Amino acid sequence: MANLKELPYEIARVVDLLEQIREVNKMIALHNGKDGIPSQKRQYEDIRDRFLAELKDLLAGFELNDSFKRKAA
Repeated sequence: MANLKELPYEIARVVDLLEQIREVNKMIALHNGKDGIPSQKRQYEDIRDRFLAELKDLLAGFELNDSFKRKAA
């Protein structure tokens, strides 16, 4: 795989967002336990939602929806 510094911004940002979502999911899981703090869980869920919204916008630029629709049919 190419060095991230050599990748176009959009691709590097997709990778970065996926990594951040993975880390936020860990924090959400941590706060799901009996000792978890519900308000902190909600904050992490809000952060994840923002990351997901940005990821969706970036992926829209790759015009993937049409490809997925054709594969599903």
